Amino acid sequence: MQYRSFSEVLDLQYRPLAAFDAACTAMRLNPAESVHSIRLVEVLNEISDSTRREEALALLLPLLDSQPTDAAGWELRGRIHAAMGHVDRAASDFLEAIESSEDGSWHAMPRKLVARNLSQSSEVFSQVAN
Repeated sequence: MQYRSFSEVLDLQYRPLAAFDAACTAMRLNPAESVHSIRLVEVLNEISDSTRREEALALLLPLLDSQPTDAAGWELRGRIHAAMGHVDRAASDFLEAIESSEDGSWHAMPRKLVARNLSQSSEVFSQVAN
């Protein structure tokens, strides 16, 4: 939890790359904790560094291997792939998130997050729709 908090402090100091590194460290230390994935998404939304996005994808592999029905993890992976222009992979990840997700009322449920992300990319949306 300390690295996640540190990442938030670095973000407030306008140091997104350092905030990303701290978020990755938090995820490495406790990959099953979903708050670390959420923090990683927040930081990734602020940077456009393909090397760091590849690193984030690598961090998600153990999480999805150990928890293949983690809808938030699939949704995060879909966001990263979409940001990198990997339309087919993003669509596949978003579909996996939808299939793994349970309905709920919380605004950040994976199905709702996927719907928001799909609305931002017509190319990914058309892949999922087919």
